[in-house]
This record gives sequence, C-alpha cells and structure tokens, in this order.
Amino acid sequence: MSTYVYAITASSHPTLSSAVGGVGDPPRQLRMLKQGDLAALVSDAPEGLRPKRKELLAHSNVLAEAGAVGCVLPLRFGSVAPDDDTVAGVLAERAEHYKERLTALDGKVEYNIKASHAEEAVLHRVLSENPEIRSMTEANRQAGGGTYEERLRLGEMVVAAIKAQEAEDATDVQHTLEPAADAVSVGPESSGWLANVSFLLDRGEVETFLTAVEQLRKGHPHLELRLNGPLPPYSFVEPGPAEPAGPRSARRARRSEAVGLVGEVLLLPFAPVRGSAWVIGQVLNEAERLYYDPATVRAELAALEEELTSGAIDEEEFDRREDELLDRLEIGLARPAPEN
Repeated sequence: MSTYVYAITASSHPTLSSAVGGVGDPPRQLRMLKQGDLAALVSDAPEGLRPKRKELLAHSNVLAEAGAVGCVLPLRFGSVAPDDDTVAGVLAERAEHYKERLTALDGKVEYNIKASHAEEAVLHRVLSENPEIRSMTEANRQAGGGTYEERLRLGEMVVAAIKAQEAEDATDVQHTLEPAADAVSVGPESSGWLANVSFLLDRGEVETFLTAVEQLRKGHPHLELRLNGPLPPYSFVEPGPAEPAGPRSARRARRSEAVGLVGEVLLLPFAPVRGSAWVIGQVLNEAERLYYDPATVRAELAALEEELTSGAIDEEEFDRREDELLDRLEIGLARPAPEN
C-alpha cells in the first residue's frame, strides 16, 4: 500500500490524538514513521485520491493539529510515496537539510494576507484623486454620455488608474506588515488578488502583526483583506522561495519571483458567426480549449467555493459540481500543450 505523507518533523514530536483522521473516506489513521532524529507524519494512501474540498480540509486539519504542538515541515496535498521504506530512505538521505529547516522554523508560524479592492470604494478614490478623470466624467455627463470614442477613452483612463492603484496598494500591504516578520514570501499571482503575501513570524510577534493588519484596514478603507493563520510554515519549508526581512530597524523584504498557477482567465468574446465552416470550427475548438483550460477550471472551483460559503448552494450540490470540475481539470491537464 502507498504511503501518504503530511509533514516531516522531529522524532520527539508529540503523537496526535486518535480523533484526528487523515485523508480518505473513512479517514485514514495517522502514524509517525521515525528515522533517527526525524519522523514523517503519514497514513495509508487512499485509492483514487482527488483534490476535493473535504480531502483538502482533512490534509490542512492534520497539519494544523500537528503544527499546534510542535514544529513541522508541511508537505503539499497529494504527496504520496510507494511505501514506508521509501519515506524512511528520504528522511535519512536529506536528514541534515530537514533538521536545519526544523531548527530555523521552530517557534514560528505563517500568516497569509490576500488583498483585493472594494470596487465602489476604489472607483471613488480614483475619481477623487484624478482631476482629469473627474473633468472628463463631468464633460461626458453634460454631453448626454459623450461619444463612443470619449466613453472609450474615459474607460481606458479609469482602468489605468485602478491598475496603478493596485500596484501602489500591493506595495503598501507588504511594506506595512513586514516589520514584524522574519521573512516574507510573495505567492502566485491571481486575477482575484492584488496582493498575496505570506509572513513568517515568531509567535511572540503575532500580536504586533495583527495590530498592523488592523491599522492597514483602517488606513485603506478601499481594501478588502483576507487574513489566514496561524498556519504551519507552508511557504518557508525551503530556504530559497522566501527572502529574509532583514534587521528590524530597516526591514524591507525583496519580492520573490513566483509563477502563478492560475493566470488570467481567458474569455472568448462570442459573436454571431456567419461564413465558412472553418471559422465555426475554430470558434468551437477555442471554446473547447477554454472549457478544459486548467486556469478556467480553477477559477470556477474558487467561485464554487464562494457559493458554498455564502449559502447559495448546499454540500450535496457542491460535491456534485466539484466532481464535474475535477473531471474537466484532469482532462485539461492531460491535453497536449498548444503549439506556438
């Protein structure tokens, strides 16, 4: 039977309660697989495991419970080894690296901030701070809306101003919150967020950090902030991705390079098509490509999660539609990349 690996920790890490179950249905029993000074928190791997919401939550819950009682190096969902011996071999092979990371991250937690704009509030801010946009808006209003070209120009100016505000606010979020952090990691970009930043904190600095978050909220009412933590140090297991925040007197973390897993969602502007079958075929091919495009599916999964959270759908409806989206995602990931 394959072995599912949740985290790497010290062999002295406390054993979790038997009430904490792993992934799978029924939840698999957790166990500590020890190798010298290290241990891996594992369970048997279920057959046909998929990244469903319930499984992701089970994985996260195991890491949260383990991280609450000791330092762990969390692994991503779906980390499966052929067997226990393989896991033990990896622990032995990379023992010095894992011990160094456990020492470096002991007593630390991760907090993640995702920032987005409140649409009406940021539009009001842009209008109030840009005399040219205000003047053109008023001119168009007096002209009964303005010509097509004038409306297009105004729209372009507003979009450019909002993009500039996004860049400014992303910098403000990071620079406001990093003084309390030992390290900062900038997460994958997404069309849903203007900033996605993780902060590595000493547990003793958490209150200072949370106070800074509240001050940021008050000083930027046009921002919507989503705070998640305390978390195991997901973004700081490897020393490479994150940059040290530097001395407390002058901390400024350098922005780490990150490639987004979910890019901009491409939308095909459908219009009535007349003419050759070739043109129609191209439109259908593009529609099929978008239907299975992993970025599109991931965006739909995120939207589905929002529907569940808001109460618009129940768990049964969520599970049914989640299965359909995961089927599309598997097909999309298996499709050959388009030729340039």
